[in-house]
Amino acid sequence: MDTKSTFGPPSGTRVYNTAKTRWFEFGAAIDGSLTERALIVEVVKSVGSNLERRLKLPWWSAELEGLKRDARTKKRRIRNAALSRREHVVREYIKAKEFYEKAAAEESGEKPRGFLTPNRLLDESVTLLAETFFSDDRVDTDDLHYTAIRRRTDGDDQPPVTSGDLPGVDSPFIGAKVKNALKTFHHRKAPSIDGFTLDIYQAAIFRDLELFLALANKCLEWGFLRAWKVSVINVIPKLSKDNYAPSLPYRLINLFLVLGKTVKIMLLGRFQWHLLPKMQETQFGFTTQHGTKDALHDLTTCTLVLQHQLNQQHHNYVIQ
Repeated sequence: MDTKSTFGPPSGTRVYNTAKTRWFEFGAAIDGSLTERALIVEVVKSVGSNLERRLKLPWWSAELEGLKRDARTKKRRIRNAALSRREHVVREYIKAKEFYEKAAAEESGEKPRGFLTPNRLLDESVTLLAETFFSDDRVDTDDLHYTAIRRRTDGDDQPPVTSGDLPGVDSPFIGAKVKNALKTFHHRKAPSIDGFTLDIYQAAIFRDLELFLALANKCLEWGFLRAWKVSVINVIPKLSKDNYAPSLPYRLINLFLVLGKTVKIMLLGRFQWHLLPKMQETQFGFTTQHGTKDALHDLTTCTLVLQHQLNQQHHNYVIQ
């Protein structure tokens, strides 16, 4: 497997050239890497929700743990705060959150949020696009409806109820679901931040399909892996625009990791299996085989039927 040769700054996420890849050697390297890390199906299945078993970052400290706990405590106080004190409580939470994020960034060696790079103009442009298209989930802008939802879903630190605690709710994924999910990808799908193309992922997944199924079923049980949520955002300017200063004349393309997107397609299929039988037949949005043309056809048919009934009633009235 060769890397893509470039004569300038990279213009995309495609890094590896797999045209002449020796897949047999690639599979042997995958087996060796899994054996070296002792990553087997039994290890993945044994992962539980015990907080003491979670891996600790090398730079994590008791002080950061206290700052994190303080920020979460002040966040929970918002839902119980009186209307006269709500603004003050929100300010206290935002202040504690920013202080915790700054301390964590300093300990990890990363740049804290809001840190300006030497190219100030580029950094400000990226910040503007991020704030426009991916605004923060701020508690001070919630209305009564979202406040009630946040109270139900973010009320405590207890782990969520899993399918393991509710036997018979969801059956585990099987290999056919993985194959069907991979068939939905275009063969020239642009890679994400890791640079791995679709054929690389397919070779790695089918090298040990049971291991990937164990990971997918663990996501079904405990939730989506945070590492699979990292993606690359490509900003494409729209054509025939006089002014590109506002952030609206841009189109964003989100490039997810193939592993995460495969599990997402499998989860969506499971959700549809639960939801579609309960939906109304007149639901046209976000459903398969029900688009705008189907909605217009049904609307036109209904209009013609009503018009015929009205004409028939008028004709009967004239005869009488």
